[in-house]
Amino acid sequence: MKSKLQTGLARLRSKFTDALPIILFFLFLFYSVILIFGISHVILVSVVTILFKINYRRYMTARQLMVLAGTQFLMALLSFLATLNLPLCIMLNLTVPFLLVFLQSSQFNQLGYYTGAMCFTFLQLRPVGWQGLAMQMAALAYGLAVMTVVLFICSRRGRKGDDFALAKKGLLLLAAELQSAAAPVPENGKNLADSLFPVLQGLYKEAYKSRGLTNVVNDQGRIQYMFALLFQRSFYFLTNPYQESTLADESCRGILLRLAGYMETMGKEGFVQGSSKVFLKQGKELLAETAGREEAPYIFVRNFLGLLLLILEDLRRMDENAPSPGWRLPVYRRPIRRLFCHMRTDTFETRFALRLSVVLTVGFAYSMMSQANHGYWLALNAFLLLRPMYEDSASRMKSRFIGTVAGCLLLQLLLPIFHGTGWHFALATVMAAGLYMEAAGTWQQALFSTCFALTLTTMALPQTLAAELRFLYVVIAISMVLAANRFFFPTSLKSQFTYNLNQLLHIHQVYLRLLERSLRMPLDYGVICDIQIHYHLVHDQIQEYLKKAGHEKEGFIREMLWISWYMVSEAEQMLYLINSRKISSMDNEQMDDYLIYTACIISDIQKQLNMRADHVPAAKETMAYRRSMEGEERLSKLMEQYSKQVSRLYLCVCRQTENANINS
Repeated sequence: MKSKLQTGLARLRSKFTDALPIILFFLFLFYSVILIFGISHVILVSVVTILFKINYRRYMTARQLMVLAGTQFLMALLSFLATLNLPLCIMLNLTVPFLLVFLQSSQFNQLGYYTGAMCFTFLQLRPVGWQGLAMQMAALAYGLAVMTVVLFICSRRGRKGDDFALAKKGLLLLAAELQSAAAPVPENGKNLADSLFPVLQGLYKEAYKSRGLTNVVNDQGRIQYMFALLFQRSFYFLTNPYQESTLADESCRGILLRLAGYMETMGKEGFVQGSSKVFLKQGKELLAETAGREEAPYIFVRNFLGLLLLILEDLRRMDENAPSPGWRLPVYRRPIRRLFCHMRTDTFETRFALRLSVVLTVGFAYSMMSQANHGYWLALNAFLLLRPMYEDSASRMKSRFIGTVAGCLLLQLLLPIFHGTGWHFALATVMAAGLYMEAAGTWQQALFSTCFALTLTTMALPQTLAAELRFLYVVIAISMVLAANRFFFPTSLKSQFTYNLNQLLHIHQVYLRLLERSLRMPLDYGVICDIQIHYHLVHDQIQEYLKKAGHEKEGFIREMLWISWYMVSEAEQMLYLINSRKISSMDNEQMDDYLIYTACIISDIQKQLNMRADHVPAAKETMAYRRSMEGEERLSKLMEQYSKQVSRLYLCVCRQTENANINS
């Protein structure tokens, strides 16, 4: 009993310590807004505090902070217009949440809409009219100014040399694996090689997070992406059996060991200011040692260092604050093009955007038409309960209901004891601290949220009436959100998993089309970067689903995933060779035939799996399917390996189809 109590107290202390910056920020803003602008504007405090909570651990530039604040002002003005009359309420609640989700969220960043939609939603809860607009904007400006100053200080004081912590970890893991592979008696480094995979997947995620409206990645995201590519190629080299025979050569082992030592130093020292120049010099010296050698380890080291030196050049430019050429977002990913040309009801963005906009429209239209006492609680709870995935929404509905009931009962006991304005604020302070200590979506957080809201509400409403209204609107919101999630463009983890499996094979067809286009003219690297990141994030989501939910065909799907991963690694390397014009004797007609044949096989695989097959030109009898390119050893090896992987995938699918037919 004593040990359980100590453990509980330690956990509570840890939660409080972690949440302390957020609690202090909230309390300062809460009481200062009340003193300066009045209690009617405290709803702004929740909005600004959530923004602070999301961003205070991040490094943010002055420009990013200005964009963040500017977005909130825009949302505040739109929310004000939505409160003026019913037609504007319906029109803006149908369009603004839809655009926020469709343009700022994706299946890989499902809550990208949240900060903008939160401000738009929360500021509609308490209409101020034209006479109160200036005061509301002043209160918002004050809150955002405080947040901006604090975040700017946090960014400058909290920025450490861990921007590339994953990359440093990967360098150390890869160095250890190379040392193992180059040992006279190679050790079994399978587990160590496998540990690289989460690192490179994590780097692709970090690169994706840096995406902007015009660039596929920013400067830091570009480095994360290139590190991910570096580790992907290394993982491919280390897990391919063709390189094992070359390691019998002592000089091949020696070059790998020297590379391992170089990476180990880099991983331990990190990328501190000015270190990139030193590493650049050492890397160029090591690169010179690989000249004239064509064994697999030497080619690997040469290619590895070529990409690593590009990374170090970018790091040097970042140290010197020199601008670097950005990779433009592909045309089909740009907001306007997506909105008018790529809106499909089978995508996550469209389905959730429609659901959110309709739910908020219904909630606010009811509040405006009924003028019911605290009717805005319906829209508020609906917004908080409606999540992109059905499973998350269902979990929040359950916890919100339990927390609301518990909070109402708790306050029935506390308020008779702590009555009076002073005690109300003291109780609100305690409940606010608990609110930010608990994880979002839990019943404990819902309890503290209910207690905080009712503590303030009961200063104007009778205690029993406030509790009844709170409970009533939570129940109605749960019913409304449940109906929307079940019957109006539902999205669930299972449906997203099925969609991702379709995407996996579709991306292989996209790679083949990119290879075909690159034969005619070099592609913009933003297109290549976009499809590469997209593939790896889809691959990761499929794996995450299998870990959580499993699948009756899990063994088959995992085998398909690994084959697919090797195919993408080989396709990426072929695309690099062709697009960078490192091929001197390319036979375009032969390569066209190779790509068309391969596309037909993958299309057949899609049909066997009952997926929507990509339209590909039919293979003609006059075509020759040759899996090598005369005079191009590197490309030929990749073409041969890629063809073997396609054959493996085809056989794997045929076995699965045959087993399914037998079982049925």
